[in-house]
Amino acid sequence: MDILQPYKGTYVSADSASSKLDLEGILSGCDAVDSEASNLNDICNSFNSEGSNINEKALSFDGEGVEGILEEFGTASSSVVNNILETTQAIREAAVAAYNKIQDELNREAMARDQEAANKE
Repeated sequence: MDILQPYKGTYVSADSASSKLDLEGILSGCDAVDSEASNLNDICNSFNSEGSNINEKALSFDGEGVEGILEEFGTASSSVVNNILETTQAIREAAVAAYNKIQDELNREAMARDQEAANKE
């Protein structure tokens, strides 16, 4: 999604929506969360890889192995990472939409003032 830029007129320019909404901070925060999700994914992949080396007798309780639990963990961890990434993407899209709405309003106001100034000449 493209970020709307402030209007730059002959006589009047629009303020930036960044004075009302810290889009850069929101996007940076989403990137940081995505980075941590990637780290979690790496840990889960390592865990799953090591888990595949466990045989039927290793870590068994009352004769029951842990393979099923490990598979559940692997599935659940992948789901958590995907949910995190989907959520941060939704946050990015909502933040850009809100920013663009604010910028559009500021641009319209500036364009009207710019046109008024041009008409006075």
